[in-house]
Amino acid sequence: MFKVILTISLMTLGFQAFAQNGTIRGSVIDETTGETFPGVRVMVVGPRVGGVSDLEGKFDITCPAGIQRLMFTAMTFDTIYVN
Repeated sequence: MFKVILTISLMTLGFQAFAQNGTIRGSVIDETTGETFPGVRVMVVGPRVGGVSDLEGKFDITCPAGIQRLMFTAMTFDTIYVN
């Protein structure tokens, strides 16, 4: 099976002091071509929240503050976990 490695560029990790929530923003990029990767499902493993990358490969997830483990899945590609 052809394996594509996704390069994740986590641009901003912001925390809100009182709400105890954080925001994970980033882009999903195909490492072999350097092009953005739309339609990738991005999930935070612990609290099971997430979203899908837009047409520009960008995603934005609000989750509990702290260190989170992310799961990236796309049809016909291997699932990738990032700590």
